[in-house]
Amino acid sequence: MLTTIASEKITTKANPEWVWTVLSDPYYFTCWYGMQPETSWQINSEICLSLGPNMKAFDTIGVITKYTPLSCLGFKVYIPSIFHPNTPEHQVEIVFHVMSLKKKVEVLLEVTASQQWNETSGLKPNHWKTLLRSLKKTIEDPYLLNQAQTNT
Repeated sequence: MLTTIASEKITTKANPEWVWTVLSDPYYFTCWYGMQPETSWQINSEICLSLGPNMKAFDTIGVITKYTPLSCLGFKVYIPSIFHPNTPEHQVEIVFHVMSLKKKVEVLLEVTASQQWNETSGLKPNHWKTLLRSLKKTIEDPYLLNQAQTNT
């Protein structure tokens, strides 16, 4: 049985387009997530989160579950483990909801997994808060925003 293991949000003074770029562009995604995504972002397509070409044993493999531009991005992944096989009860779903407010954007992160996954994943209790702080830091990084605006 799946349960919500995290529900966290951030608010940032950014425009929704930039927030979406940081969430979905492979370069910026890598800046905050720490792994490079290889995917088409099409629902039901594969996603491979990789630390690098020589680190394939640590790749996180999954599927895109939600993708609505400027609104929602989600994926279900299996994080490699010597203790558990890649089966549905050993996968975690990570979903980001982007909501535009007056001059701000709110990003809600919802994470669902089995209670067993949560207990045996080895992630620190504040892992999801740390991930969101990293996302916010990347969104609000003036160098990255300037670089993106220069390249368009």
